Amino acid sequence: MKRPMATEAGRISSTDAHALVRLVSEAAAMPGDRRVKKTMLMTGLAALIGADAWTWCYGPPAVVGAPANVLMQIHGGFTEEQLPHYLATANHPAVGELSKRFFREIIMRAAHLTRTQPQLDPEGLFYESEARNLFEKAGIGTVMLSHRPLSDSAHSLVCLYRRPGRPHFDGREARIAHILLTEVAWLHGDDSFVASAGEASRLSPRERLVLNLVLNGRSCRKIAGELDLSLHTVNDYLKSIYKKFDAGGRMALLARFRTGDEGDR
Repeated sequence: MKRPMATEAGRISSTDAHALVRLVSEAAAMPGDRRVKKTMLMTGLAALIGADAWTWCYGPPAVVGAPANVLMQIHGGFTEEQLPHYLATANHPAVGELSKRFFREIIMRAAHLTRTQPQLDPEGLFYESEARNLFEKAGIGTVMLSHRPLSDSAHSLVCLYRRPGRPHFDGREARIAHILLTEVAWLHGDDSFVASAGEASRLSPRERLVLNLVLNGRSCRKIAGELDLSLHTVNDYLKSIYKKFDAGGRMALLARFRTGDEGDR
């Protein structure tokens, strides 16, 4: 795969501004809960800046050199076959290495940051990394990340992607995403999911992968097939996850991420 070409940075136009206002207005007026509104808004943002896929994740604060430890709340643009490959990238050591520059900046500035792949990896180390094969299996060629600290124990991470062979996101597209994701504060508040996802660092990488698939509606049998594990092994991972989240089973676990734990933590 050839490296995508970076395009020149640009200002947003009045057309872009009108499109942003219209998108936010339509999302705010749309019936449904916050997850429905966020999904509609992210689908619109992806169309506005030419993203092929996107995810919205929550997790504990960034650690330089470590994987992001995130749990995915909503996503769009990935096929059923691509999604497990995408989730595997989040816990790969090579991704932690490639994220060092970004995580250092996050810790130093303690502010909402949006960065394109050339900003995240100006040396182009990604193209020599083990992570490249994982991303290609997930149908990803280039990325833009938007990170927002929420508290001392949790952050929100929005990821936008383009397919292999497409150009990097440019300055105009990054500005559009940054304005939207920084100025509409209600997008990031989802207290029950934030509280639970902030504890993701307690899970092993494999447990985090299994939990992400459970949160996306996968059955144990389907997870076993996608991860090439036995059903017994998947059930063992789930038992450990239930114990760490003090949940009596799958429904109780899902409820923790949707309604919290009745405020007793």
